Amino acid sequence: MNLTFRLIVTLGCGGLAFGLAGAAVSAFLPIPHQTILLDRSYCPPEQWQGVVQDYSRLYSQHQRKVVVIAEVITFSNLGSQPLAEIPSPSEVEQMSTFGRSAEVQQEQLLQSHDDDSTVLLGCQ
Repeated sequence: MNLTFRLIVTLGCGGLAFGLAGAAVSAFLPIPHQTILLDRSYCPPEQWQGVVQDYSRLYSQHQRKVVVIAEVITFSNLGSQPLAEIPSPSEVEQMSTFGRSAEVQQEQLLQSHDDDSTVLLGCQ
């Protein structure tokens, strides 16, 4: 047989096997969905940058399809609001922080989203 033909067959079979393995892994290990609770209670801008960095990491994983951000809910002591779209990190960076600590609101949201896929982000 021709060396070029052998190489093409070997690469083709390897690619096919790799594709089948990837399909099997994605079928048996689904991508986790996460709900992000974003505490917008007042905090200094330098602390908010830490929140933005944490959100950026999750957003990056969302874009690479490692996780799916199912929902982002912002809250403060004035109430909560589910966002219509998943905000980019720059949109989160532009968000203002206001109000007092929202411990009651936070507990209610954590109880209503009582699973391992809920991520709480806020100034601590």
